[in-house]
Amino acid sequence: MSANVKDTLQPGNNIIFQNSLPLFDTVAGESAQILYNSTGANGSGRSTNIHDAFASSLASADGNGGVGVSQLIFGSPGGSDPDAVRQLIAESLWTQTFQYNGTFPIDISLHLHIPELEVGC
Repeated sequence: MSANVKDTLQPGNNIIFQNSLPLFDTVAGESAQILYNSTGANGSGRSTNIHDAFASSLASADGNGGVGVSQLIFGSPGGSDPDAVRQLIAESLWTQTFQYNGTFPIDISLHLHIPELEVGC
């Protein structure tokens, strides 16, 4: 499990900021969380106490998590390329490895519940 945030200039993937907080040997109640304030304005209207553009990521040991991104940049995003665009990314990642050491083949099934995506402007 990990919480990840990345702020880049595109094209070229020029990294302005990048942070990743992994959780190893997770313990109940443990979490990884990142809140990154970027250059720009928060135009979402949802996070009234954060005025800058932001990316947030949370990965919790109980399997819950979430992400949020808000970015509004006026004028040039920076760099020498006038066609460059800013890309702000927030991710929460969960990975699981299954290993079967048995001698007979077996069928394995996996059920994923992915809640409906919420997008706000």
